[in-house]
Amino acid sequence: MHAYDESLTEDYTVKVILPEGATQITIELPTALQNNVDSIEMGKFFGTLDYFGRPMITIRQSNAVHDLCDDIIRVKYRFNTSRDLYLEPIQLFGILFTIYITAMIYMRTSLSLENKENKAKKE
Repeated sequence: MHAYDESLTEDYTVKVILPEGATQITIELPTALQNNVDSIEMGKFFGTLDYFGRPMITIRQSNAVHDLCDDIIRVKYRFNTSRDLYLEPIQLFGILFTIYITAMIYMRTSLSLENKENKAKKE
């Protein structure tokens, strides 16, 4: 929030982007906000190397007073570290390995339409 005391914000939006693979998501709002929130939406955010999308929580409130929004919003979730933590490095390694192998095959093959025999006769 901003540093002004008792100010009014017309359209207040908070977006929380969780890690890819987060499950069992729960939101704990402050008691002053629980009945005043206009909408809470769950969506997907696609960033770099995100094939499945990251869970995104969007909380919207109109006419929010600074004193009401000065509390902590807690988001709890489960994250399987054994699988989801290593997914992006493995994908990056696979992409680089594929580019390397493709470049190696391209450099070792001859893509000309002339036969070597015809080329030798012309010389």
